[in-house]
Amino acid sequence: MSSNMPVLATLQEFQALGRQILDLVEQEATLLSQGADSLPKQTSAAKQRLLPQLTESLKSLRQHREAWQRLSPAEKAQQSDVSAALRSTQDLLLKVILRDRENEQRLLRSGSIPSRHLAKVQPPARPNYVADLYQRHQQISAQV
Repeated sequence: MSSNMPVLATLQEFQALGRQILDLVEQEATLLSQGADSLPKQTSAAKQRLLPQLTESLKSLRQHREAWQRLSPAEKAQQSDVSAALRSTQDLLLKVILRDRENEQRLLRSGSIPSRHLAKVQPPARPNYVADLYQRHQQISAQV
């Protein structure tokens, strides 16, 4: 039981940061739903302040994840509290990501995000890759 305490502590720390970020993103969503054209600088500044803490927490999580992945399925089953904490952390992260994307979409639709801030769409390196793959497969099948 004591072997999973650092993992649980790290997950709880990460979840606390995630909840802070979710609160900020929810505040942004509320402002946008009320018709705000842009987001206040305070929420962006608050996100920036949380970024170093989030980075450190992620580093720690990576180390624990590597140790967790080395455990056998039986050992993992004995630590159900860690599994539950991992699932709740994933759920929290998905909520943050989805809400943030919704906010971005609202900002895009309203024209509040300048085009220079949009991600550049890169054309596929090999646009006909799948077609070429099928063609090669047909040629090989024909030879056999």
